[in-house]
Amino acid sequence: MLRKLLIGVVKCYQRFISPHKGFRCAYAVYHQTDSCSVAAINILQQNQNISESIQDIRSRLESCRQANVALQILKEKEKQRKSNSCSNSLQSVDCIGNACSCVDGCNVGDACSFEACSCS
Repeated sequence: MLRKLLIGVVKCYQRFISPHKGFRCAYAVYHQTDSCSVAAINILQQNQNISESIQDIRSRLESCRQANVALQILKEKEKQRKSNSCSNSLQSVDCIGNACSCVDGCNVGDACSFEACSCS
């Protein structure tokens, strides 16, 4: 009885809340797998002991929080990489790509520092 109620709550979440929240499950995005709500239903359907099911769901949600942190770190690194590749202050640079190449003594690395740099 409780198992069916919990599955119903998750299905209501999937139908009425999830489509309107504006983002996907971080675990599903990071690991390219089912969302936490799908996993919760599977856990509830497979486990015989309801307290074990709840503990497994809690563990999955904690993994989702960790995946969210990992995704935020990746997003920040990508943002930094894009902002570091070829500064807008370089007048002779035609930034087509994201990497700076060396032309006559230019610093090569995460950012260009001379006007002789070009992006490739």
